[in-house]
This record gives sequence, C-alpha cells and structure tokens, in this order.
Amino acid sequence: MPEKVKSRRATSKTRKGSSERDNHKKYRCKRINGSKTKTPGIIANSLFALTLGEKSGIEVSMHQQCNDVFVDSENGIEEIYYDLLETLQNSLKLYTGEGSNFDPYKSGMSLDTSILYIINAFKNNILPTGFELNIDHNNKSGYHFTIYNEIETVGYWMSFEIKPIVKKLWRTNVPLHEFFIVFLKSFMYETGIQNWYNGGLGYAEYAVEEHMEEWENFEGDFDSYEKSEKERRKRLATVWEYEHGEVKQYQKIISSATAIPVEELLQELSRFNKRNNIVKWMYEACEFIKIGGSIYDFIYEEAISEDYNEEGVRFEQQATFIWDSKDIYSITEEEVLDAEAQGCGVQNAFLNIHISKNTESIDWSNLEKLSTWVNKLEDLNESYIKLINSITRR
Repeated sequence: MPEKVKSRRATSKTRKGSSERDNHKKYRCKRINGSKTKTPGIIANSLFALTLGEKSGIEVSMHQQCNDVFVDSENGIEEIYYDLLETLQNSLKLYTGEGSNFDPYKSGMSLDTSILYIINAFKNNILPTGFELNIDHNNKSGYHFTIYNEIETVGYWMSFEIKPIVKKLWRTNVPLHEFFIVFLKSFMYETGIQNWYNGGLGYAEYAVEEHMEEWENFEGDFDSYEKSEKERRKRLATVWEYEHGEVKQYQKIISSATAIPVEELLQELSRFNKRNNIVKWMYEACEFIKIGGSIYDFIYEEAISEDYNEEGVRFEQQATFIWDSKDIYSITEEEVLDAEAQGCGVQNAFLNIHISKNTESIDWSNLEKLSTWVNKLEDLNESYIKLINSITRR
C-alpha cells in the first residue's frame, strides 16, 4: 500500500555498445518526497506519550481499506493489529535494546485507531530518514512492516563484457587470468548480478532459437547474397560457440571456480602489479563488494506490482555479465530490452527491508551504505566500459 503511485519511466535507450558508450553523466531528476522522518533515539516508555497527529497517506489508505483487505482473513482486522503490535515491540527492542508491553487496544482505543497508533509509533520513532513505509503480508511472517527507499536507475543496460579481458590476459598474464576467473565468480556470488549463462540473456536465448530458421532468408537486409551468407554463417558459428565452443568452456570454468570472500580477494590481488588497469578495476570492484548487499536487496515485488503493474525492465535485468557485446546474443538482448523500455518503461530499484515479529537482527548502521549501492554500481560500470575501450582501442 504505497503512499503514492509513481509513474513508469521510459527511456530512449537502455544501453550503448561498450566500444562506443558515451560516459557523460546523465542529468537525474530529483524525486519529490514529503517531509523526511527523522530517527530520534527513544525509550520504550515514551510510547505512552505518543499522540496521533494528522493522518498521512498510508494511514488514510489503511483506514479506508481495512474493511476490504481482510475479508478473507479468519481473524479479520484483529490479525493485522496483533501482528503489527508484535512487530512494533520487536522493532523497538532491536532498535533501542529495550522492550515495551504497551497495548493501545487493551487501553481502550478502538481497533482501527490502535492500528494507526502503531503505524505512527513506527514512523515517528524507527523509520529511517528518506525511507517510506508499507504494510505487507506473507504466510511466514504474517502482517509486517516494510521500509523502502526508491532509487532511480540510470536507464541503460549496464553490461560487463568478459571476452576482451580474458583474451588479453590469456595472451599476456596467465596468473592474472586465472585470478580474474575466481574474481568473477566471487563478484557474481556477492552481488547477485546475472551473467550470460544463468539468466542474464534470457530474452536473447529464446529469440535466437526462435529466429534461426529465418536466417536462411534474410538476403533483403544485405546488398548481396555473399554478404547475407557471411552474416548467416557468423550467427550460426556464434550459436555453436555458446553451446559447444569457447564461450561454453568459459562458462564451465567460471561455474566450477570457488568464490572467496572480499578480504581474500584483496589479499590475492596484492600479488599483482597495481599499475595494471585490470587490477585497478578489480580493486574498485572490491570496494563495491565491501558495501554489502546484492541486487536482490533492491527488488521489492509489492512495490513493483503497485507502481509498475509488474511491467517494464526489471532492475535485475539492467546489469549483466556478457561474453561479447557485438555477438548476436548480446545484440538481441539489447534490442529486446530497448523495446521493453520503450513500451513499458524501466523499473527503479527499491532498497527494502522487511521487519516482522520474527526478525532477529537489523543492521541499521548499514542502511546508509546500502543506499549508495545502485549509484556505485553505475560508477563501476562506467569505469569498466573505459577499461574495455582501452583494451579494444585500435
């Protein structure tokens, strides 16, 4: 139940080719929010002194919908009240170290006013600055609070092209090549960013398979039969490479590598020349890993359903490790993402944390760092593109 619905945002281009991307920083419009909630320290007994002020959007929504939302619930509106009361009590203990047994419903308030009281108590005393509040439900935690921060994404496909780097390292520095494989596996494991063989080219895999037969008859796209035949053979060779050749071999090598913690990555990285541009980028990437979190910390299904009707390019689709930016798979994926972006828009990232009566710990101090994750990923991708351009420059 978001306080307000955001419009879907379209983009003119999801990504430029890695060898020609303009690294100019795009202007980003500031999102207009209501007043920011501060996070003062409290003691549990101060709940007794709280009063209900003017109802916010979420409170009004809660009040208007409470009779409809719970018609399928055996316990009706009481279920949400007791779940949220336990959630608030647990949140206070996690946040302050002190508990509270105050029960506004038992104290004589009406049930709906008691629920709004709990919402206000959470918003005024726990909700971090810059975050918004939802009430969600799942079978495991029941009704619970979700705090979230919508973060605008860059609006193009952040691809990390592997082929130029592994080719260069195999020719010039085999030990660094071997370490780069371990680094890739570790980075993917820590960040959750997909690659070409585990879903990152999902559209392309389907589209290429569907259109292979059409490649026999696309002479009209070229000046001559010779050119069309050359392109057809090139595409079929690429498919073979992905299924049986070099690309498949690197898939197996990366898949079988063992991910190691960032501290070990840094220790191993120190053995290599720090002036090497690839090494420099891996140091930058290690600093990004140290922020913590993964791309899936920014996927909030309830908000996506409300704000985007589950349409648009999802955030996890906006970053991918690819093999070759110029092959038929990467080109096809880019084209489909572009079409999706033009038709339905690009979904923003939503840093979200679910807090329930069963939550055992919350790293409040890391929220500020996690809020920088998306922008830092964009910066990391820009520096990677510069690295690739320096390697492939003729």
